[in-house]
Amino acid sequence: AAMLDPDVFDIALGQGREMIAQGGARAEMIGDFMAENDLVERNVAGGLNAMIAFYSGLQQGGGLPQGVSIDVLLGDLVAQEEAIRTETTDWMVGYLAMAYAPVSDDDLVTYLAFSKTEAGKALNRALFDAYEDLYDDISRVLGYEAARIMIQAEL
Repeated sequence: AAMLDPDVFDIALGQGREMIAQGGARAEMIGDFMAENDLVERNVAGGLNAMIAFYSGLQQGGGLPQGVSIDVLLGDLVAQEEAIRTETTDWMVGYLAMAYAPVSDDDLVTYLAFSKTEAGKALNRALFDAYEDLYDDISRVLGYEAARIMIQAEL
């Protein structure tokens, strides 16, 4: 919730960039944690899938503008993938730098070690899978409801 505040977001991004620029053990642990849990790619894929679900809902609700197909929207989405990946990486580094700032290096090492176990990997998969399913459903409904509002506004 804190990252939704633009000031907090900017501070977190600054902390993340500073941590990476300085290097050191903490930056390496955060990088390892991100890599081990596939945080960037899973978040990029989840975000793209949610956008596809939104477009699908928009199409189902009849809200696509005349002459715009779902294929055009998907093409635009694919073209944004690298920018989304960059933004996700920046956000993730900033978030983790801020969120784990009060966590000791020893505790972070323990958490990273857990992430590498089968139980840790299973937990990470379960969290991502549940979140992605929920977010896709919400996005599809939002697209559908946006289409309904668009149609009503035209009347």
